[in-house]
Amino acid sequence: MENWVDGASAVIDAYEAVVRAVADAQLRLARTTDMQPARALVVLWADLTRDAGAVQVSTARWVLDA
Repeated sequence: MENWVDGASAVIDAYEAVVRAVADAQLRLARTTDMQPARALVVLWADLTRDAGAVQVSTARWVLDA
C-alpha cells in the first residue's frame, strides 16, 4: 500500500508542477500583450488556472492522507 501512496504522491507533484508551468506561461503571455483588456483577461485566466490547480492538488493530498 505504501508504494501506491508514494506513486500517487509523485503524480500529484508532477501535476502541480505542470499547473505552475502553465500559469507561468500564461503570465508571460500577459506581459507581452500590449492591449490592457486582453492582458487583464490573460492574467485572470492564469490566476484561475493556478487556483483551480491548487484546489485539485490540495484535495488529492487530503484524500491520500485520509
